[in-house]
Amino acid sequence: MPTLAQQALMQRLNLAAHGVAITLTRPGGLPIQTTGIWHVPIADPQAFGTDFRRREPRRVMEIPRDDTLDDVPRGSVIVAVDRDGGAEKTWRADGLERTDDPLRTYVLVVPT
Repeated sequence: MPTLAQQALMQRLNLAAHGVAITLTRPGGLPIQTTGIWHVPIADPQAFGTDFRRREPRRVMEIPRDDTLDDVPRGSVIVAVDRDGGAEKTWRADGLERTDDPLRTYVLVVPT
């Protein structure tokens, strides 16, 4: 199991290689400039035998925790380019996927 210092180093390298610049604004707060990493979209499983429904998979962005950003409350606004690049889009934090990581927050986002 890697130490916390090793995990922090891996995170910095991962952010440098795969990160995108984001602007995060918490409800009622000021914009914060940081970097995030898009994760593979989560496909919600459907029960066997149900009709096919058109539904976008949920999107997950990993955001590092630091002294200025220790949580991302629901309703926060994130401006970032999509995984495929292109123009910036606006996303809204719809919840958290994981909260057990001391170095990063995994935020479920939906386009606005």
